[in-house]
Amino acid sequence: SIRMESTQPLRPNADVGPARLKEGDVLFAIRGERRRAGVVEHSGPAPLVASEHTVVLRPAPGIDARFLAWVLATPGVQRQLDAISRGSHIPFISRLDLAEIRIPIPPLPRQRAIVALADLVRREHELCSQLASLHARLLYARLYCPAHTEKKAAMSERFTSTHILNAVWAACDTFR
Repeated sequence: SIRMESTQPLRPNADVGPARLKEGDVLFAIRGERRRAGVVEHSGPAPLVASEHTVVLRPAPGIDARFLAWVLATPGVQRQLDAISRGSHIPFISRLDLAEIRIPIPPLPRQRAIVALADLVRREHELCSQLASLHARLLYARLYCPAHTEKKAAMSERFTSTHILNAVWAACDTFR
């Protein structure tokens, strides 16, 4: 998704017409090795436009914007993009070539289910990363900060691996 705080507004009286970004637009980077897509979730009061290195895709009816952004990152579509990419130093994809990419479009309810599953997988990765970080902190605390006082011992008992796992599973339960 696009974060509004990372954008730069145009002058309020600027007339950008059809180039103005709208909620639900999919932005796709056509220059560079990292071909990413994101969805404009809120366009805000000031007019925003995409850079020259970005293509704005406006999904047709029956195509979920978040699904389109997700499918553009799949290995099959990325292979197609690799095949049409040009340039040796900074790869780019022309807008005309991008229009030739073949993307599977399932029915809308299935698109939304795929996006929901992708969100859960992303959240799982975040939680696993947090768990690994907490586990590392726990190991560090046990190795380098021995419990010399009752207070430290009590804290060490509070943060066992079991407690950390229980916290992660409780967070996962919110997605069921």
